[in-house]
Amino acid sequence: GFAKAHVNLGALLQNERGDLDGAEQAFRAAVEADALDAQAQFNLGLLLHMQEEFDGAEEAYRAAIVVDPGFADAHSHLGHLLHNERNELDAAEEAFRTAIAHEPGHAKAHSNLGLLLQCERQDLSGAEASYRASIAAAPGNKPIRTQLGMLLEQRAGENTRSGGDMATAAALYDECAQLWAASQGANAKMTLRAKCNAALTYLEAPKNVGRAMGLWREMAEQP
Repeated sequence: GFAKAHVNLGALLQNERGDLDGAEQAFRAAVEADALDAQAQFNLGLLLHMQEEFDGAEEAYRAAIVVDPGFADAHSHLGHLLHNERNELDAAEEAFRTAIAHEPGHAKAHSNLGLLLQCERQDLSGAEASYRASIAAAPGNKPIRTQLGMLLEQRAGENTRSGGDMATAAALYDECAQLWAASQGANAKMTLRAKCNAALTYLEAPKNVGRAMGLWREMAEQP
């Protein structure tokens, strides 16, 4: 119908022409033609969000959800806006969890929930579970591997400082290094630091000299 044609035109203008004003007009025309078109509402929300028109974006996301309560992308983007622009943490967490409930493999909702749990709640175990779920859903998502590596490094450091099990700390540093080695956003110095920490920790009780030596060899061969 007319609404779908306007949505397609808006997507073309935004993605192919970079004409954001024209795209907004097309998405608004789609909503006017059919207020029950959830995709039109959502696309309008995305565009307004990108242009930092947060009130309009939130209204559009919520309109899409009213039409289609199971629209996981709308819940996830609403959560992102509520977290980053409103600091409404409870509402943002609920939005992410709702997105995941409707689409368990929604990688972005898992990663955004992980960031909220790590940075706002200091819930490292919950954040780790969310990051791992995100990676399971989208194995090629290298930035989230970097974030998980940072969390594991944080956990390893806290474990060491609190006198915890050194084998656990070493394994955390080790996995951190492997994640960073395969990630974009993690530079060689970060990977080297994690490998060094892992190797040194493996030399503590209980010793794992073999793995420590393996890491030293990897560091020697690292460009």
